[in-house]
Amino acid sequence: SVASSITNSMMMNYDPNINVNVATATNPSSAFAAIIPPKLPTKLPPIKLPPLVPPKFKSVHVSNPILIHSGGGFFSSHNSYWSFEVTTTLNPEYNAGRIPPAFLNGQSSVSVRRRFRHFVSLEEKLREACRGCILPPRPDKHATRAIEEAGGQSEEFALSRARELDEYMSLVALHPKAGFTDELTLFLTLADDIGTAWPDVSSNALTRLTEGTQNLVKHVTGNADKDFYQGENGLEDDASVLALSCQESLRIGAISQAVPKLEGALVLLKEFAEKAGDVGVELNRVVLNVGRGNKQLRLGPKEELDAFSGAMLRSGRRSKRSAMEAVVALRPFVYQYKICRNVRIAFADRRKALGKKVEMRDRADEKAHRLLSYQYQMNATQNTAPQAPVYNPYGNEMANTATSMQMELERMEMEAATSDEAANASANEAVQVGTMVKEEVTRLAETRRKEWMSGMKVLAASMKEAAGEQRAIWEAALVTMHDN
Repeated sequence: SVASSITNSMMMNYDPNINVNVATATNPSSAFAAIIPPKLPTKLPPIKLPPLVPPKFKSVHVSNPILIHSGGGFFSSHNSYWSFEVTTTLNPEYNAGRIPPAFLNGQSSVSVRRRFRHFVSLEEKLREACRGCILPPRPDKHATRAIEEAGGQSEEFALSRARELDEYMSLVALHPKAGFTDELTLFLTLADDIGTAWPDVSSNALTRLTEGTQNLVKHVTGNADKDFYQGENGLEDDASVLALSCQESLRIGAISQAVPKLEGALVLLKEFAEKAGDVGVELNRVVLNVGRGNKQLRLGPKEELDAFSGAMLRSGRRSKRSAMEAVVALRPFVYQYKICRNVRIAFADRRKALGKKVEMRDRADEKAHRLLSYQYQMNATQNTAPQAPVYNPYGNEMANTATSMQMELERMEMEAATSDEAANASANEAVQVGTMVKEEVTRLAETRRKEWMSGMKVLAASMKEAAGEQRAIWEAALVTMHDN
């Protein structure tokens, strides 16, 4: 069942050359039946990725967690939190831009300390700076965090968190877009308190409250299908992006159903290994204590129980090893499951860019219509006005009216030109976001194909080896019991 679930998930992998099943997509029973247009491209054009450039940072490591107890007053936080050391090494091959000031004195690495709140703020700022990008999934808070905060935070939790953040920051640094942003450079190289640059993570509660009141509108993305579509009056004007979003929606649905089942199978495999080991230990204890008060039992099944307990112990250890190998092999599948939320956010960025484009164009058209109407009105006024001699402009009512109308006309012309430029800029931004979404989905698909196939091969080889060793263990136990 595990292999079949993985195979079904891989069948939903995005391929730019596969055909879009329009009949299935427009099925009335589907949630997207009313919003998918009747004509979609039957074949998506191949998307070419831009050439890769050397990353800005060679490596980013998160380690050395320290528990900090912060006290305070009315306007400062009073809690305990873990601080992590972030060590960054600049790539010597990086020559595409300005070298960060922290590396100008010749040092090859810079170390700063950050807390988990800072990593959360970094993700939010990267989303704002990289519209349409699919960022790596950030580690979530642990389910046992509330219990640990009540009874004292453990060092094991901090080390586990450091490993997760280390993997996350390495992926962010290697991202083709987010790895070159000023926000990431500031986060990795600012030796002072990051709250001085980002007030939303300041250690002062009043500063955070002030910053929060200025950002009341937050981007909230859920798991609804509206992240991909705009309802019956959809704004998507690119057929390839619309077909791509349909494919991604189906793929995400398949992953969301398959990966939790795989994780559940791994949990069952671990529990089976633990129970098998417990049974082997208890049987071994029975063998050691057997026959003390029963001579028949001493002469009877002692050797058989010894052989069976040894087989159970070896089988439990091999099952535990198989579970660990399966966890490593299925890591790419779990990663794709976690990144589904960021894929939705990327398509939501495209939707917001299209909405802004339409809104700015409507404003520009409205101002253009007002300008045209005012020009007609001005021309009609000038044509119907009597030809009176021109006197002093400050004492002639007709001259004052013409001057004010000319000034109003110039103001409206300037507003119309400015609105038209803003509308064109919004249209260009929407095109850039759409291009970024297509490139990111293609990049993620190529990575997924390689990692998933590699993970499948590793898992198949591991299962074959485990099955052979399990058979050898129990056949040896059976031979031992028959000989006895």
